[in-house]
Amino acid sequence: MKRYSSVCFGNFERAYDDFKGSRRNDRNNPFLLLSSIIQDPEIAEGPTKLSLGSLIDYGDGEEEDNDGGTSVTDTKEPKTLMRKHSAAIHVLVQECDFIPKAKQEWWSNAIIRSLDPDAAIALLITLLPKLELFDTEDWSDPEGIENIHIIVKSIIEANQNFESPSHGKALAHLKEFYMYHSDTEGGEDIDDYGPFAMLPSMRVLSGRNIAGDDGFIWAPICINALSNVIEINFEWSAIDADTFDTMLSRIHGLKKFTYNYGGATVSYASYDPAGYVESLRNHAAASLERLDITDDGILMDEDIPRQYVGSLKMFSSLISIRLEDVAFETRDVSEDVLALSEGEFYREDSDADSIFQERLDRLVDILPPSIKYVTLIPTNGNEGVQEILEGLAEEKAQTLPNLRIIKFEGEDPLEDEMRAALKGAGITLKSWNIEI
Repeated sequence: MKRYSSVCFGNFERAYDDFKGSRRNDRNNPFLLLSSIIQDPEIAEGPTKLSLGSLIDYGDGEEEDNDGGTSVTDTKEPKTLMRKHSAAIHVLVQECDFIPKAKQEWWSNAIIRSLDPDAAIALLITLLPKLELFDTEDWSDPEGIENIHIIVKSIIEANQNFESPSHGKALAHLKEFYMYHSDTEGGEDIDDYGPFAMLPSMRVLSGRNIAGDDGFIWAPICINALSNVIEINFEWSAIDADTFDTMLSRIHGLKKFTYNYGGATVSYASYDPAGYVESLRNHAAASLERLDITDDGILMDEDIPRQYVGSLKMFSSLISIRLEDVAFETRDVSEDVLALSEGEFYREDSDADSIFQERLDRLVDILPPSIKYVTLIPTNGNEGVQEILEGLAEEKAQTLPNLRIIKFEGEDPLEDEMRAALKGAGITLKSWNIEI
């Protein structure tokens, strides 16, 4: 029997590049895999990655693929195998701690007679002990995967309770949960990370097109628990600061935070780097090592002042940052307004913008001594970068002694004099990944 490190079920086009030439075997047909495991239980020890897409309209056709072989939707071979192994399937269902006794007969019949992929995949999840990555597509829409949701919830409840006789019997080694929303609008509900975050083995919550504009609600099973997650990585997502704050409140040792804003096509959550950093200050000041917040140029000029992140000095373990130059841009009260304190008259028809004057924080003023790597994304020309790096060559030894590399995602923005000074201070400079 073959051994596989990954399996893929459902309508999951993202994964099929990894399965070229293998679409007609048990790597992506739950009934064939179940049959293989019944014949050789050691096969269940192989998969460390499970990819799961929508099951709507999945597996209900009888057709041949372009090569004339058995396609993923062909039911002829699975029907024969499920009937052949019906006795073994009944035993597996009865011995499964996570299928309610009242549903065991239905569950067996759903697999053997109805060829219900939802029931079959749910059972398989309990039989694959080495899973480390659960990669999902459209997980937040439970239509067609209701039984998988039921099984996963039951497993998570058992794994949170160290006294449960079912503790550690499934998903005991799961380290990463990934969600992806396949539609061009909308996103996966950030609340769905909650139960997975509380698995004792869970370390990474990741995804693309994640929506969070209505707060974060921890499920009742999570209320009194703390999460061991150390990394959050959300690409092209839209999540507001309050939602992140509630989520981070139960994660006690976060080390890496990556957030890429996807805009209103995902959700109406506002982009608030200052709010995200404030939540990280509250919940991960001692543990955070890597910070990466970007908007990929989605925001308009009038939104730029809201991107200011403020001081990062309180992150005592911070090693790496990746930020756009506007993250350092703030406003001070202008000299004209300060002159009012000296008795000068301020006209009511003065331009409101004249009340403030913009400036950019210097790295030496806002970063902790632990920092080693800085990646800057210039968006406002070269002058802003020069201002951010001002004084760094002269003050590095006292303020940022561990700083080794500054990388620019764009062309070299430095003037010759500053470039030479920074190199002289022992800093490696890169444009993209090319040393300059």
